[in-house]
Amino acid sequence: MNTRSGPETPQRSSPISSQPHSTPLSQNSSKLPESDKRTQDVLKLTMRRELAGAVFKSDRLIEHIYPNCPDSEAHNVITHMTKKNTLRFDPVPNTKEEDSYKPFIHLLNGIIEAMDEKKLMKNSVYKDTKFEVYDKPMKEGTGSDDALKPDLISRSSKRSGTTSASWTEVELCVEVKNNFMDMVAQGSTYARSLFYFQRARRFVTMIYLHHGRKEVRFGIYTASWLCLSNPINIGIEPGLREFVKSMVRIYSCRNWWDAGFDTSCNMRKCSIKGLGVYSITDNLCHRNSILGRRTRVDVMDKSMCSASKLVTFLLILLQTNHCPLISISCAAFQRRLPIRWRQMTNTPLYLVVELLLI
Repeated sequence: MNTRSGPETPQRSSPISSQPHSTPLSQNSSKLPESDKRTQDVLKLTMRRELAGAVFKSDRLIEHIYPNCPDSEAHNVITHMTKKNTLRFDPVPNTKEEDSYKPFIHLLNGIIEAMDEKKLMKNSVYKDTKFEVYDKPMKEGTGSDDALKPDLISRSSKRSGTTSASWTEVELCVEVKNNFMDMVAQGSTYARSLFYFQRARRFVTMIYLHHGRKEVRFGIYTASWLCLSNPINIGIEPGLREFVKSMVRIYSCRNWWDAGFDTSCNMRKCSIKGLGVYSITDNLCHRNSILGRRTRVDVMDKSMCSASKLVTFLLILLQTNHCPLISISCAAFQRRLPIRWRQMTNTPLYLVVELLLI
C-alpha cells in the first residue's frame, strides 16, 4: 500500500510484530467456544499477529476522529487549569509504572472538572464519567479467556470505586508501561474486549502512557485498522496543552455516534431498516476480534415479525439494488419460504441475506 506524506494522510507505522503474515485478516483473535482458555500473555501475542500490517499513524488523529470541538473551548479549559494549578503531571521520577497512576488520574479527572466548571460538560455523553485506578481482573473475560486487568478505566462516577467492573460499563481505558510495543499489544486486548461486550461500538479509543518518557499516545481501533497518534510529551507544558486539547475533544462528544457508538443496536435490541426494532432473545455465535466483521448470529423475537413485513423488506432492498440475490427462510411458519431474485444488474457483487426467525 502506498502512503502519501502530509498531515491528513495516516502513515503506516512500524509493525508491532516481526511475525510473517499474508494479509491483516488472515490471523485474527476469534476462536471457537470450546478452544482452550487463553491467558493475557497468549492474547497479547495473538493481537500482535492480528494487527500486523494494519497499524498506521497520524499526526492529526484525534482532530479527525473528534472534529466537533472549537479550539476556543480547549483554550478556556487550559487557562482555567493553569489558574488552579492542575495543569501538571509530576510523578516521582525513575520509579515503577504504578507510581504514575495517581498523577495521571489527577490530570485526566482535572480536565473533566475544569470542563464542568466552564459549563462544557452539560451536553456531553461523558458528563458523568470519572477515571479511576483499577489494576485488577475485570468481572468477566471474553468467551472462555482469562479476565484482563486494565490499569486505568473511566466509567460512571456512580459506579467508580466499586469492587468489580464489567466491560459493558467501561468508556475509556488507559495502559501504562515502559515499553511501547508491549503496551500497544496489551491495550489491544482491552479494545477487543470492548468490541465484544459493547456491540454498538464503531471504534474504540485507547490511551497509552509511557511512564519512563512521560509520553502519551492515542490509539483508535476499527474493524479495518489501528491508527496511532504521534507521542505527546506531557512532562513539559506544550505537551500538556496538546494533551488537554485532545481530551477536551473526546469529552465534548454530544451524542453517542460521535463517541463511536451505533445507536441502532445494543446487546438486547437491534433496529433493522424496513422491519423495525427487534428484541434479541439469544446469541448463537459471536466471533470476537478487532479486525474483520466480528460476525454475530442472534435470535430475534419471532412475535415481532410477519411474512408481510419480510416481503416489504425485500422490496425495499430490491428497489435500492443493494441485494441482487436474496434467500429468506422463516421457521416461524413451520415451512421454508424461498424467495430468490437472480442478479438484475451488471455489478459482479453477489450478496446473500438470510433472516432466520425461530
